[in-house]
Amino acid sequence: MTNSVNRYCLEFLVVSVLFVAVPPLTQAQDKKPVCGAPVKWMVPPKFTEGDIAKWKDKELSGTVNLLVGEGGEIIQARVRSVKPKEATAAFLSAVQQGKFQPRPGCGDWKIEVTFKLRPD
Repeated sequence: MTNSVNRYCLEFLVVSVLFVAVPPLTQAQDKKPVCGAPVKWMVPPKFTEGDIAKWKDKELSGTVNLLVGEGGEIIQARVRSVKPKEATAAFLSAVQQGKFQPRPGCGDWKIEVTFKLRPD
């Protein structure tokens, strides 16, 4: 009698473990990259202390085209427009320090970012 009870307990344990373990294993195989999802800054652009001091009383705006690697690193940054024009180097420097959330399996991707900075 105890052998049959032990056998049923063992069968129940094995089935329970398989029931719990199999779905996560199959879900991992079905995961596909979500390349169309919105992007997120992991490290936002940051102006240097010198640039902050230089432009603190001015309103800045600019649009930058970025080429981003699937690891989130910025491969290339091109300023499309900046006002005032003298702030172009500051914008490039700030943007190139940023990093996006990685998107493995999506390859390199392009994004256009617009900034509007106002004095405090």
